[in-house]
Amino acid sequence: MARHSKSAAARQLGISRTTLYRLIEHGLLSADANGHIDDTELIRAAPQVDAIKERLATSSDRVQERHNTSSDRPPFHQQFPDDERGVTLRIPREGCH
Repeated sequence: MARHSKSAAARQLGISRTTLYRLIEHGLLSADANGHIDDTELIRAAPQVDAIKERLATSSDRVQERHNTSSDRPPFHQQFPDDERGVTLRIPREGCH
C-alpha cells in the first residue's frame, strides 16, 4: 500500500494540484494527517476525475464548435511571428479597418 505526496498523486491522476486540492476539499479524496494519499484513495477518486476530465473536454468541444460554425471567412487579423521571443504582431486584413 503505497502513499503519495499530493504532487505525485495529482500526476498519477493526470490533474493539476489545484484540482487535487478541490477534490480533497469536497471530500472526494482523502489525505492522511501528513498530507499523503494512499493508492486506494486514488482508485476511489478515479471515476470522479474521469467525469471532471470528460466535462472539461465536452465544454471545450462546444466552444470550438461555436468558433468553427461562424463562417468560412479568414480571421480578421493574420498573425505573424515577430521574433524569437514569441511576440506576435496582429495585422488587419486589407480593406478592413
